[in-house]
Amino acid sequence: MVPLPSSVGGIAVKNVTRRTFLGTAIGTGILGSTALTGLPILPKQIQALLPQSGNEPNANEQPSGDLNKSSLVYESIPNFLHWSFGEKYGSSPNEAKSSEFKLWFSPIAERKNYDFREEVFAKCREIDQKRNGKTIALCHGGGESSEIIAHALKELQIPFELFFLDNWMLNDFTRKNFVEPLAKKLSVPLHVVSIGESYFEREFIPNDFSSFGSDHPNTMLMRYLFSVIPDSHFIVTGAGSLERSGPRIKKIAENSSSDEYTQKYGWTFSSSHVAYYDWAKKMNRPGEYYFFQSSPGLLLSVLESTLIERSFPYVNIKGLVYSAFPQITPRAKTTNWELSNGQARLEFFRSHINGIPEKRNLNFWKPLAGCNTNVAGLYRLS
Repeated sequence: MVPLPSSVGGIAVKNVTRRTFLGTAIGTGILGSTALTGLPILPKQIQALLPQSGNEPNANEQPSGDLNKSSLVYESIPNFLHWSFGEKYGSSPNEAKSSEFKLWFSPIAERKNYDFREEVFAKCREIDQKRNGKTIALCHGGGESSEIIAHALKELQIPFELFFLDNWMLNDFTRKNFVEPLAKKLSVPLHVVSIGESYFEREFIPNDFSSFGSDHPNTMLMRYLFSVIPDSHFIVTGAGSLERSGPRIKKIAENSSSDEYTQKYGWTFSSSHVAYYDWAKKMNRPGEYYFFQSSPGLLLSVLESTLIERSFPYVNIKGLVYSAFPQITPRAKTTNWELSNGQARLEFFRSHINGIPEKRNLNFWKPLAGCNTNVAGLYRLS
């Protein structure tokens, strides 16, 4: 475990429209349909992963099916979110020897109005109860999502510190323009953790891929940051937002089902949307790794908002964010890889990951592991 860096000047430095939903959400490129009675009709591939007592998964129990004991659901994973790789429930690509990713939700939420700001504050209060006296380590990459959580925690007087990973100064603009100003404005400690480019390329990438089987550099970098956060802290990230943009989302949508039903009710998910859960399970580190997908209320406050813009597979939620949190400084969704030579370095690392012997030997692997998921299933059937 790497000790916390010393503090200098207060900064620690170390080198859709509203609609009524029915049915169970299935993500595979195979979407569940809804019968006139409102009962879900599940594809056979998914039925095999669910309890056999009936077609509808119980909101209070996890799917059983053919489970691997090493992949049992960890406490940080919400009980309404489910996924599989290669039909193995809750696994990683390496465990399942497959990158065929599926994600779905159990019906769990009541039909009512969900206010985004209220749901954020409710989740922060829940985290305050779950942290067991630990200080919250809020991983802040410079985005709006992390800043929303920071403002809510500060207003609720819940103790937290910011952790930022310096990618060999590639994201220096982000740190200086968004992260450091926020730390000073809220008067909270900021820990800047550094990782060397050569170390990341030659040592960390092969080891992380061998352990977890995820192939996106940003996911790997975040897991490095998690690994140096002391056990005395409760990890929280701003991941899980339903914002969808960029070429990766488009390619995943194109590789999955994109019929009329999908375009109306579907949402694109990447396998990276569960990658941090895998790390949390294996390292036994409690935390809230995907804050914005951690409660039905948070998800539904976005899904039902008239302030979001949606044109499958793209989703823009900035209107909702700025309305609920006007103190947020507007910025692009991602600031770490899209400035200066960031895009070129991202492509370099992707090609490097594709070229390492371990990945070449994993003949099951295919790029862009993702799916389209029918998000309607968050509602409890009545």
